Amino acid sequence: MKILSFATLLSAQTSKFIARHKDDEVFVVSPLDDELLFSAIKNHHFLKYEIDTLGFVLALVCARVLEFPEIEFPEIDQGYLSGESNASEEEIQTLCEFFGSCDGIIVAPENFSGANSANIAFMLNALSKKFDFCVVGINGKPYPLNAPLKMSELEEGADFNGASVFCLPAEQVALKGSAMFAMASKLKNGAKVVIDGIEATFELDSRLKGTTGLFFAPNAKYEFKKL
Repeated sequence: MKILSFATLLSAQTSKFIARHKDDEVFVVSPLDDELLFSAIKNHHFLKYEIDTLGFVLALVCARVLEFPEIEFPEIDQGYLSGESNASEEEIQTLCEFFGSCDGIIVAPENFSGANSANIAFMLNALSKKFDFCVVGINGKPYPLNAPLKMSELEEGADFNGASVFCLPAEQVALKGSAMFAMASKLKNGAKVVIDGIEATFELDSRLKGTTGLFFAPNAKYEFKKL
């Protein structure tokens, strides 16, 4: 089976995925490295893009594989979108080919909470019709895209330069990040920080990468926040 995932940190968002699909081919499209998944699923691919630019990545795919004007699609500057999302032409081409042969895609709530959420739904819906794949959520159930009838102009994503966190629901409060995150946030191991009114103790985690940390808290929503 070939599975394409847009979940930010799939191994943490669904505990059963790795056990069920460790022998499958998985393509992860996310702003974050999912080292647990990468180490467990040997046959994996990874396209890493800048936070809040998923709409740009999908627009680059659509520009290559969808037929126009049958599907109304705004003019785009592919060079600009590639630069802003940090997705190379080679990576986009590989993703296009995987779209054409995958059995299904996984989406997550955070895919539809930032810039271009309606456009993302439109593009995924158009791609699913062209390539005839199913769209499921992180719970494994069919995910209703509720796509608009046409696409609007692409929006600029939020600025996540510097330190940020990806929020995940959990019973215990925790804040974890890499050495790079610690530098960007000016936090030392064991430091206290308040996020959304919740105090967390920062834990340096050598397994993590980049300037985005992980914030766990009860009732947290899957989303990125700037520190």
